[in-house]
Amino acid sequence: MNPQIYAKSAPPWKSGGSNVERWESGLIRVTQEYLCPTAQRDSITDGFQVGSELEGIASPASDGLYVFPAPNSQDMNDGFSKISVSAYGRIAGVSSLSMVYSQVTITVSGTPLVFLVPNYRVLWVTKSGEPPIPDEFNLLLTRDPIYRLNMGQFTVSTYPRKMTYTPSPSTGFGEMQEQVYNVEITPRDADFVGGTIETGGPVVIVDPPIVYPPIVDPPA
Repeated sequence: MNPQIYAKSAPPWKSGGSNVERWESGLIRVTQEYLCPTAQRDSITDGFQVGSELEGIASPASDGLYVFPAPNSQDMNDGFSKISVSAYGRIAGVSSLSMVYSQVTITVSGTPLVFLVPNYRVLWVTKSGEPPIPDEFNLLLTRDPIYRLNMGQFTVSTYPRKMTYTPSPSTGFGEMQEQVYNVEITPRDADFVGGTIETGGPVVIVDPPIVYPPIVDPPA
């Protein structure tokens, strides 16, 4: 016979504090355990549907915590059961950016030239329904200089630039997806930009253009 339970609030009841984990991309995972009468375990577990918002939990998440994956439950053999619920959210506006320079040889106007170009690895988190590329993605075009090897020395290049980006498969956590992109900024032939001749200095362009959804295998 299950014991009679008297409480000010209906089950489930929080069991201990929540565990909060953070990723460099801004992803947040919160794990919370609950207690409930075993007789009500199945119906209560069904209330934590994947994708539903987990409320009443303090966390740094900016726009909600969403259950993922389906919760686990354990019969404590004393009339009670424990339910473990994980939920994911994000810290809006947070991303991780790392950059290294690499040496490349690029033919510009028919002449092979040696450059040092920036390569980025960008991580951030999107919510279901959002485009996978943030609006500020274009800022990488001008963030760091490109260097050209000239007379045995690398000097800052003023050539127009192009962006080539390669997305890795996103990692899904229910409503939240962690996006990873590798981005290379390289010189582009100064005489040809979008099918027209350009004069008057460097021209900032995006090649391939940023579209939604992104190009998985962008052209060379």
